[in-house]
Amino acid sequence: MLSEPEPLALMNATHDVLAEELGRLERSIPEEMARALDENIFLFSGFKTYHEMNDVSRLLKDEDGGFKSFDRFLQDVKAIDASYNQNWLYAEYNFATASTQMAAKWADIERDGDEYDLQYRTALDGLVRPEHAALEGITLPPSDKFWNEYYPPNGWNCRCTAVQVLKDKYPTSDSDQACAAGERATTQIGKNGQNKAEMFRFNPGKAGKVFPPKHPYFKAPAGAKKAVGKAATTAASTPNNPYQLKAKTVAEAEKEIAQNLGVTCNFKGFTKKDLPQIQDIYSSVATHLDKYPDLKKHIDFVGSMQGRKALYYDNYYQELKAKYPMFPDKVIQSMAKSETNREAPILSDSYAYAAKEKKYGLNGIAYNASYRGDNGKKALDNDLKAKFHPEGCNTSKSIVDHELGHKIDETLGLRTDPEFLKIFTAAEKQGKAYIKDNLSEYAYMQSNATPKYDPKAEFIAEAWSEYLNNPNPRPIAKSVGDLIVKKSKWKK
Repeated sequence: MLSEPEPLALMNATHDVLAEELGRLERSIPEEMARALDENIFLFSGFKTYHEMNDVSRLLKDEDGGFKSFDRFLQDVKAIDASYNQNWLYAEYNFATASTQMAAKWADIERDGDEYDLQYRTALDGLVRPEHAALEGITLPPSDKFWNEYYPPNGWNCRCTAVQVLKDKYPTSDSDQACAAGERATTQIGKNGQNKAEMFRFNPGKAGKVFPPKHPYFKAPAGAKKAVGKAATTAASTPNNPYQLKAKTVAEAEKEIAQNLGVTCNFKGFTKKDLPQIQDIYSSVATHLDKYPDLKKHIDFVGSMQGRKALYYDNYYQELKAKYPMFPDKVIQSMAKSETNREAPILSDSYAYAAKEKKYGLNGIAYNASYRGDNGKKALDNDLKAKFHPEGCNTSKSIVDHELGHKIDETLGLRTDPEFLKIFTAAEKQGKAYIKDNLSEYAYMQSNATPKYDPKAEFIAEAWSEYLNNPNPRPIAKSVGDLIVKKSKWKK
């Protein structure tokens, strides 16, 4: 049913309404949380559409089992539509708005840990429900169990919030008494004897969900759940990318990227069928430059190793030719080739590198065209299975995020930062095997076996890549990622 164009259109339209606040706040929410919230809205919209279509299908026949007249059927459908897409949608929209705002706020609260207390506050007007008013002023650390179930919103059209307050400014509430008040606030016994408000006992920020996991919409036959999940996943996997290229050829992509980012761009070795990979590379760089503008001074080139090498050779060849007009052309070519191989190499065993050499404006990100398409994907998948690279890091984007981690390190001087060294030293004491299991093998290899390898630099780059690509980054990646976000003043 949901594979048909009309239900899909209704699901997408419902999503677009419910995701309005997420669209406004997306840049202020960590990427992995924003993605999880959006997927949850798609899933909710899919189940809502399924139940609406199911209810409509039951309206075809009258009480005696015969088919209704068209006019009667139309009137009944209009009533269903009014319930789903006006009355209920209004409450769902308000809840989605409040839940998204509170999830975004939780990301900041979680970053600060228990440095501050968290205080429950209502709208303090005559519209506040008495049971919610009883929660006014509850003050507890964010780690307290109370916030797992009674973090706002706690019902349809709930306007409550929670704010960080200085420790010792307000008396700490009794946790058990607060939970008892929260339980009363989320208790509403329906005609069937069931508690209709119990489903609101969840924390949207911690759960990564906008709507209650136990909402009745999510109750459906196994076949329906599978169909809804497939439709929602398909819809969620094709988001509106603010960095979407319009290019239809590699040459057009090079021109568009150069214009959009203000860089030199050459993807020599890539073909038209590799445009999705070029898109991933571009999206990663564009996102970083948008959220951390200071990186721009370290990125003048985006493209392939092969393209960078060709540009370096052309520039150096012309420089030598002007400087030594008396030399035979073969000699100049040989000199240019030797210098180019040293300064703009094609590293056969590397997916990409972050070039520091600023000569000819070629410092930036160079991706190895030998790892384009299926060859690259297969190699990345194998590396992931072997724990050579972190969880979630088996895409072109994750590789470029890794290289941009080097650029962030270069900009911030992160590898000598005391806060980073504390994280690194703690992991190093646990040993190489520990770092492999909890980050990646490449994050900590023997530096004396590979002279140009710097464990601290790769530790940072691997952690940053996991932070951006693993929906649930592990502790090491999260610690390094949070530090980078703080130090760089990363735009949320």
